[in-house]
Amino acid sequence: MLRSIIQSRIFILSKQHSFSSLGAGQDLLADVLQDGGRPKTILEGYSSTGFEVGNETIFEGSVLALPYSKFIYKPRKPAEVTVDSLKCFTVVNPSIEMVFFGSDVEFEQEKREEVRKWGRESGVKVEFMGVGNASATFNILNGEDRRIGACLLTSSSS
Repeated sequence: MLRSIIQSRIFILSKQHSFSSLGAGQDLLADVLQDGGRPKTILEGYSSTGFEVGNETIFEGSVLALPYSKFIYKPRKPAEVTVDSLKCFTVVNPSIEMVFFGSDVEFEQEKREEVRKWGRESGVKVEFMGVGNASATFNILNGEDRRIGACLLTSSSS
């Protein structure tokens, strides 16, 4: 039950908290997640049908995230991920050094090897994990100005 509650809506970074005796709290990451007025991508939450990505923007379906941009991604299951669909990670400047693949459906071994081969040939490190962990890791490393990306898949087929 706890897992379903956590998966139904995870807030990785919240904008403001209310503390009963302290009043409104401050977003301590606001300065870190801004770069000369250009907001960094913040993965705020997800459900089985999509993602909340910064400024309360809801993306229905899977998402490709880069440090300063995000895109709707057609594949929804690990089996649908292709090398061609990952090319955006290799054409951005500055180049991406690591991509986190987040899915609550396990990547089959053959698909993992295909993606790892793409990573080796492209000079991109690849990590597979659950959606919540991939989102949180992306946010932390993006706050540290690392050159990272995320491929986050929904678990819904609709």
